[in-house]
Amino acid sequence: METFPPHLCWHHREWTSDPEIPLRRNPNGAGYMLVRLAPNQEPLEFPVQFCHFCGGNLGEKTSEVDQKGVVCACIRAHAEDPSCPVKEDVELQEFNIRYQVGKRTGSLRMYFCPWCGTRLPEGLRHTLFNVPSEEDVRSLRGRLEGATTVEQVIRALGDPDRVWDPFHGGEVRSGPENKRILRQLDFNRLSPTARLIVHEYEDHTVTWYFSGHYIGKPRELGPGS
Repeated sequence: METFPPHLCWHHREWTSDPEIPLRRNPNGAGYMLVRLAPNQEPLEFPVQFCHFCGGNLGEKTSEVDQKGVVCACIRAHAEDPSCPVKEDVELQEFNIRYQVGKRTGSLRMYFCPWCGTRLPEGLRHTLFNVPSEEDVRSLRGRLEGATTVEQVIRALGDPDRVWDPFHGGEVRSGPENKRILRQLDFNRLSPTARLIVHEYEDHTVTWYFSGHYIGKPRELGPGS
């Protein structure tokens, strides 16, 4: 068991300020609510105690949570409740908060149970993608050396395959300096095994990270995988 002090990560702070995300500050006092948002239905509120992303305690007291990576009884019960926005993805073996605003639907991946704080199993999402090779990552890092702006990244790598706002106009901040992310640039064809994702911030500096290419539907991992 690990002890988690009261905590609110920047992810949860941004989600609760977005009217389209079904997380709310409790208007009647301390704490937070998971809210069902569905067309032509009255909102239903489900009080939560932990951040589903980082496991941080959203209350005022220190608490202990189980870090073993299991499906607890409370997440199972809420996922089976048709009125609750928590849904199980059987194929990926994970849980998500599902919501719908107008014609737009969305989901938030759950890494912890928001009711008891238990760490949930890893699931199979990672099997959808290959692992970037060390050689490809090292090559791209070398090409990016010294690049601190979008213009310098494009000068080093060429035009991105996609420039977009992954947060749909929401104000999302990141990093120790809590800077707002303006846009995301995706470079998908630079190497056989690695994709490059670049975030540009409000001060026009950038950070980047690597991910693998999509390789297909999830699969069961066998011994030694």
